[in-house]
Amino acid sequence: MWKTIGKLMLALGFLLAALGLAFHAVRAKNQADASGPVTLYLETPLSAKEPQAFRETADGMAFTAWTELPDVTVTDPDLGRMVQTDALVLDGSSELVLPLAPVLPQGDTDGCLIGEETAWELFGSTQVTGDGICIGNETRVILGVVDLPQSGVVLSGGVKDLTETKTGEDGGYYDRITVDGGKAEDAEMFLVQNGLDGKILRLDYLRSLRWLIELIPGKWSDFPGWKDNFTQKKEDFGLLLQINKNSIELYCMHQCVLYVRDMVLEAVCAAGALVCFTGFEKKLSGSGN
Repeated sequence: MWKTIGKLMLALGFLLAALGLAFHAVRAKNQADASGPVTLYLETPLSAKEPQAFRETADGMAFTAWTELPDVTVTDPDLGRMVQTDALVLDGSSELVLPLAPVLPQGDTDGCLIGEETAWELFGSTQVTGDGICIGNETRVILGVVDLPQSGVVLSGGVKDLTETKTGEDGGYYDRITVDGGKAEDAEMFLVQNGLDGKILRLDYLRSLRWLIELIPGKWSDFPGWKDNFTQKKEDFGLLLQINKNSIELYCMHQCVLYVRDMVLEAVCAAGALVCFTGFEKKLSGSGN
């Protein structure tokens, strides 16, 4: 009898573990999706003036050009505290790059967003919306606290002394573009229309099996098509491994790893629960006979 009860308890334990892992897997996927729709990696970065020129000639396609500058000095002017952190510099709305965060509108050169960890370092609190901070030699008002990126600041319109120091006065520094729409076809069209030297970052491949479906050509007998698709997917995964990833992409990749891990463990726990419930049912049937 105790053995039968033990099987039931083990089955319930596996079932609860599977449910918990399913919850964490969904959360990890949602966090991975928080890194925005489709992002382009630019092998030749844009200068400060080019994004606006594209908007004047673009066919209504919304986009945000952005980059991450390391080792930026951020100061609390009241307390005098100072940290060296990353600055996510945007040309366009933050909503495309950080869809779950408070919105930093396009062209807002007075406000900024701050990561939770940086808020704690500077103020000892995350209740800092409305406070002012110095980024380089400019003062900005905090419009919201974000957990992605967890550290650093997000600002629209490059801070002049930062961009000149990091890239040169007219040098290129926007090495990412996030395109509205969420489709790779839209991003590819954007590259072609604007004559940009770049590639699509297929972070979505890390949290779905879409790439397996995209391996299949129009006809199963199209052997060159299979080869071309495989080569393309190999290049896509190779790009993810080779590029120098910013904090947004590292966070997204980490969440994708957690999602896949939790999904696999969920399947194992669900299988364990099924085996234990089957054994419990057989014990009951045997005792009834």
